[in-house]
Amino acid sequence: MGNISRAAVSKWENGTNKPKDLDLLAHILRVDINWLRYNKGAMESNGVSKYKLNNNNSKTSDISTSLNDSEVEVVLYKSIELAINNEAQTINPNYKKEQLRFSRSLLIKQNIDENNIFCFLVNDNGMKPVIPKGAIVAVNKGKQQINDGSVYAICQSDFCRLRRLYRLSNNRIRIVSYNSLEYPDEIEDSEKIKIIGKVFHCAFELD
Repeated sequence: MGNISRAAVSKWENGTNKPKDLDLLAHILRVDINWLRYNKGAMESNGVSKYKLNNNNSKTSDISTSLNDSEVEVVLYKSIELAINNEAQTINPNYKKEQLRFSRSLLIKQNIDENNIFCFLVNDNGMKPVIPKGAIVAVNKGKQQINDGSVYAICQSDFCRLRRLYRLSNNRIRIVSYNSLEYPDEIEDSEKIKIIGKVFHCAFELD
C-alpha cells in the first residue's frame, strides 16, 4: 500500500510505534475495524473494505460513523463531466451521491476552503502513470491561476480533462499529459481554455 514502509509495519509489530490510522491498517489487513480497535466481533471483513485509501488524508464515507470535527465531507462524482455539470447546476437532482471525507488539517495546511472542493473518479489514461484511471482526485476551485507544471481540471468546449499547464508568451498555454506517447502536448489560446481548478489530492489503490 502506497505510503507504508516495511520498517513502519515492523515497528507496529514489535510495539515501538502505534499506527496513526487504524482504518488504513484494517483495510490493508482485510480485517474488521471494530475487531482491530476494540477486539470485538469477527476478525474477517469478508474482503470488502469500507474505504478506498492511499494515505491518511481522505477516505470514502462509512455511513455507520458520524462526521467528527476533524473531518470535512465532500461529494465524490463518478466522472469529471458529472462534477463540472454539478458546478453548472445542470446535473440530474436524483443523481446518487457518494461522500468522501477529508482531514480538516490537510485543508487548513493548504489554505483550502472546503466549499471550493469537488472530487471525481478519473476515467481515462491521459495522466497515467502518475494519476491512473480509477484514481480519485480532489480539485480546489479557488486555485485557477496557473502555477507552471501543476495539474488542473480544464474544459475546452465540452471536453473536460486533467492536464498540466504552462504559461507561454502571447497569451497562450501549453497543455501537457503525463502520458505523452498517447496524448502529445498541445498549445492553445488561453481564452479557449476554462480552468476549473487545481488538483491538490490524488488517491488510488496499488495493483
